[in-house]
Amino acid sequence: NEYKRVLQQERYEAKSFMEQVSFLRRPIQKDIDYRLKQREQYHQRLANVLSHDEMLCFHGTTLIAAKNILVSGEISSGADRFGKSTSFDPPGKISVTNKDTAETSIGMYMRLNDNYCYPAGCLFVVSAKDKEEYDNLSSGWMIKNVNFRENPDRLVAVITTPENLERVSGWAKEGNIDATKVMDFDKFINNYQQQKSRETKYDIQQTMRGRGKRGLL
Repeated sequence: NEYKRVLQQERYEAKSFMEQVSFLRRPIQKDIDYRLKQREQYHQRLANVLSHDEMLCFHGTTLIAAKNILVSGEISSGADRFGKSTSFDPPGKISVTNKDTAETSIGMYMRLNDNYCYPAGCLFVVSAKDKEEYDNLSSGWMIKNVNFRENPDRLVAVITTPENLERVSGWAKEGNIDATKVMDFDKFINNYQQQKSRETKYDIQQTMRGRGKRGLL
């Protein structure tokens, strides 16, 4: 009923507030410089480096929201978590961007240039369920909820600032999620480029082997 719904919501918000306050610390200039650099440059780096072939989606969150996602093992809308939408996400769906629109997820939801007395948030990199879901992103910029325990391969990375790495990795372990997927901004780009380089070398080797069997054309 309405009372139980409101009670659940208020308890969730009160708990979230107390946990958020526990993150409070003095502003750190090194952290501020790092955050501003990513806020200004990272979306363009993603657009330049990534390919649409991987069907990657981006979901920016505050740090406390990232904790809730990782510990629960699922990325879902506020409506699903406690019966009331906290954004534009309807039940069963989460808002995302792609490599060309990731500036929205990074700039508006990660709190990179927000109150520097608090650490920044996280950027979840998730693969779309299938090509149809990815191709339809522009019709609403949403995908269905993703359970990382049931679909571990769909969680590609959790990107955050160096300050948060140990803390966020701990939450991932608590939620039985691969903590090696927690990384800073630069590592995600570097890992992606290294993977593409290995794939390119493999393709070249396979092509040359094929030509060797047939004779060079």
